[in-house]
Amino acid sequence: VKTLTLPSGESLVSYNNHMFRHLDASGALIAEYDGTQTVVNIRTMKVHGNVVFVATEEGITRYDHVNQTWLSKWTASNVFSGSGEDVSSLEIIDAILYVGRQYWYGGVIDLIHPSNGTTVTTISLTQNGQRGIATDFVKCGSDVFTSINKIQWDRQSRLRLMSIGFGATS
Repeated sequence: VKTLTLPSGESLVSYNNHMFRHLDASGALIAEYDGTQTVVNIRTMKVHGNVVFVATEEGITRYDHVNQTWLSKWTASNVFSGSGEDVSSLEIIDAILYVGRQYWYGGVIDLIHPSNGTTVTTISLTQNGQRGIATDFVKCGSDVFTSINKIQWDRQSRLRLMSIGFGATS
C-alpha cells in the first residue's frame, strides 16, 4: 500500500500494485481507477502543485488531482534521456524532480523540471561493469544526496551515498 496526503487534505491510496483511489479529506471516495485505466506496479507518489507524479515500472504516470484527470506519461520516448523506464524512486527538492531509474544494464538519475518535463541533467550510475540504483534522495544543508544500492556482477549489493551536484561520489 502506498499513500500520499495532498495539500488539500485529500488522499491518494494505491494498493495491489494496480488499484488507485482518490479520497476526500473525510475519506469518501472521489475517484477510483485500476491498472487498465491508469498505472501498474506503483512504487511511490509525490505531489508538486496540481500534479501527482507516480513512479512505475513503465515510467512516470501523472495525475492532476484538482481536475481528476490523467496527464501524459513520461517515458524514455518523450522525457527521459537514454534507455530505461523503470522508475524506482522520486523526490521533489527545490522545485526539481529527482528520478531514480533502472534498466537491465544500469541505472541513472534524472533531474527534471516538474512543470514542463525538461531534463536538467542525467547522471549514469553504471561504472566499470557495475550498476547502481538510486533508492532515495535527501537534502542536507545545500547538498542533495542519494542512497545507491550498488549491484555488482557477483550479485552482492551494498549501499553508498552520492552527492548530486556535479556527479561527485563518495
